[in-house]
Amino acid sequence: MRHAVQLVNFEAMESTALPASTTTYSIEPGTVFEIGTTEVTATAENAIGTSQCIFTITVDTGNQVDNDGDGVGDFCDEDDDNDGIFDDEDNCPLISNPDQMDSDCDGVGDVCDVCPGGDDSIDNNNDGIADCSQLLPYEDYSDAWKCGNGIQKKILLVYFSPGNPQNAQEIFINYNALASHLSNHGDFVGTHATCNGSTGLKDMDAR
Repeated sequence: MRHAVQLVNFEAMESTALPASTTTYSIEPGTVFEIGTTEVTATAENAIGTSQCIFTITVDTGNQVDNDGDGVGDFCDEDDDNDGIFDDEDNCPLISNPDQMDSDCDGVGDVCDVCPGGDDSIDNNNDGIADCSQLLPYEDYSDAWKCGNGIQKKILLVYFSPGNPQNAQEIFINYNALASHLSNHGDFVGTHATCNGSTGLKDMDAR
């Protein structure tokens, strides 16, 4: 199980320094503390004698998001959607999908899939959104999805034939036509993700 932890540094200050004391702690500064309140004892010792001071270190969860409302903040919760699949194994960690259905085999569960038939696993610009669904600057796309340069810039697209959405094809189109394909045609950027392999590449400059 994951735990919220915090590395904490601290120092007990002497009110008098004559003669100088050596201070030790029951728990050393720089220790990683888990959530809760932990008692620490500081012991100061010099030629005159020994004195102690007890203080507490508190680590709380802060204002944590609790996605599944189970009373355990997401930082500490190993199953953020409470579907019985640990987050590090869940193909859709924030939406419950105990069946883990992934119809296009792109590693992203169907209930989270924003590009059915496209490859949702690619986020080349690291913005947390699948690149297949976004109109991005040309340079932000994966190099594997690009071809040409200058006015001949082309981008790989999953093209769905009108009236025949099951007939998806990978094609290269002019980059300046991409906005229309994304907004009007329901196409996706990138590769066609299927459980049986790609449909193959075509070059369709006019689209």
